[in-house]
Amino acid sequence: SPVVIAAPAPGRRAGREAGARRCRRATAMAALEDASSRGAASSRQRPRRLTPGPAYKSIRDLYANAPHERALKNRSLGEVEQDYPMMCFCSKNGPKRPCQFSREGHEGRVPLRTKLLWSWPMFGWFALKYLKVGWMKKFYIDDYPQASLGIVAFSSVLSVLIDAFTDPIMAVWTDHMKSRFGRRRPFIVASAIIVPIVFILSWTPGVVSAGLASSLWYGFFHVCYKLADTVFVTPHDAWGAQLTPI
Repeated sequence: SPVVIAAPAPGRRAGREAGARRCRRATAMAALEDASSRGAASSRQRPRRLTPGPAYKSIRDLYANAPHERALKNRSLGEVEQDYPMMCFCSKNGPKRPCQFSREGHEGRVPLRTKLLWSWPMFGWFALKYLKVGWMKKFYIDDYPQASLGIVAFSSVLSVLIDAFTDPIMAVWTDHMKSRFGRRRPFIVASAIIVPIVFILSWTPGVVSAGLASSLWYGFFHVCYKLADTVFVTPHDAWGAQLTPI
């Protein structure tokens, strides 16, 4: 005979559904209260977001239109001129007349010629770096030097580990450098001598025999390349950040 499943009584089923709805409503209210309490706590801890101000064309424009800035109250415009000599403060109505290629005057901006002179050494550096990164390993392994792939790989890892220690040391050294030529120029001048020597000798493994000697030659000068990178790039990047305070 067929099995007959008795349906629950309407009143009992409605009671269970009403209880489930009350449970879901209570859970949702608890979650909402928890989220609102977390939001209130985070709003008390985090500072209020500040809306970005207008873009200022120059330092002089910043001092003229944003006198409420706390940084401007702590340092006068004259002190900024002394601290950032790479900026030009020529003005159409000021004591220093506009430069030759600036009609209105720079009024506290970095001239284009200064930007080009600062960035020009990087063109030479990346040209040499492109030749090294793109072709030197292939030259040492596939060509006459017949360098060991294991020594080449080991020297690549070793140079990165050494670079991880020398970069912070160079950063501290150049920040605390005291010289009449400034904090960055002595290292830039030194790198102008060190970098060409390292790259020229890196490409001349013919002075030693092929095989192990060429492999060690590559490894030694690859580490020297990383040190030359530290001597030049770290002070140069820091110098670029100091061209202007904004």
